[in-house]
Amino acid sequence: MNRLFVKGDEVNRELLGNLLLKYVRLDEKGNIFPLTPFFDQTNKNKIIILLLARKALFLKTGAEESLTPIEIGKLVSMPGGSVRPTLRTLVDAKLADVEDEKYKIFSYAIPRCAELVEVKPLSENALENRTRSKPEPSKISMRAAIEDVIRQGGLDEGKTVGEILNLVLQRRSGTTYGSLYKIILDLTNDQKLAREIIGDTWHYRRAK
Repeated sequence: MNRLFVKGDEVNRELLGNLLLKYVRLDEKGNIFPLTPFFDQTNKNKIIILLLARKALFLKTGAEESLTPIEIGKLVSMPGGSVRPTLRTLVDAKLADVEDEKYKIFSYAIPRCAELVEVKPLSENALENRTRSKPEPSKISMRAAIEDVIRQGGLDEGKTVGEILNLVLQRRSGTTYGSLYKIILDLTNDQKLAREIIGDTWHYRRAK
């Protein structure tokens, strides 16, 4: 029964840090500096990334976590009228909380946010091709794909989750960062992977 309940303030800091590292840099004054990949995201994902960045700043410095639609609009160069409907979709999806017109991402929703942000938007040609034919289902499970990487020596040396994702995508297309991360944690708990922190990032390798 206890497994049904989550702690609203429990943050997966490793997943949060690994996700944000691709899109922004932060300083202890509370500034958010978007990187080039940030601007390739949809407006919805930009808002998710900014709210996650504020959560990281809150965890590091204790600064205010929540943002108003006007503050978000300034950061993503969107009018408030466009920001509010997007924020409402995040609230309706149980990804974000709102209080006094200030928004923040639920801590338990970070894995789901990671999956949303890591999905690459399809080009017009890809969308057209998808409507013409159904994609073939993956013939290998995600766990089997990672174990294949391990078996072939791909994790004899430590790699980040992002680096492992690139290896797994060669074997199983459509794999997302968030779902892969969960399997990596399972393999670590099963002692098939070992991990060590280098700098600010966890690296995973085959367990001896």
